[in-house]
Amino acid sequence: MKDNGKIIFVHYDWDTLIVDGSNKNLVRKIVHLFCDLQQKWMKNCDGWMGRRLWSVFQKTGCFEGEIIPYIIHTTSFEECTTAFDTINNLRTLVRRGLISEHEYISFYTDIEKLADSGQFYFALTSFIYVGRKRKSI
Repeated sequence: MKDNGKIIFVHYDWDTLIVDGSNKNLVRKIVHLFCDLQQKWMKNCDGWMGRRLWSVFQKTGCFEGEIIPYIIHTTSFEECTTAFDTINNLRTLVRRGLISEHEYISFYTDIEKLADSGQFYFALTSFIYVGRKRKSI
């Protein structure tokens, strides 16, 4: 990267996932298990990577920048949205044996009921590091 070159890096912080639901304990369990889940295609996993971006770039000593949080949020549970895709991706926890099929179906059914009654809410924070490379000395 050239001196004074710009870098933009974005990462979700999965532990900021908010899904409204009737069963708080089940929602918490599912969210926290998913946050820490290392999927088979991953070499490493850190569900807190979004909040760690600042320290990752600071440790290098090569950049000056800032963190900008961006919250994806919606009250709509429709196909082809981050909310819909994430809720459906949580089924991975069943395949990995971390929650039962019954727990997932209970969770998903609750989400559908909330959506049908206009009460669904979903939010997920991504963190954006925007910076410039420090000039070489």
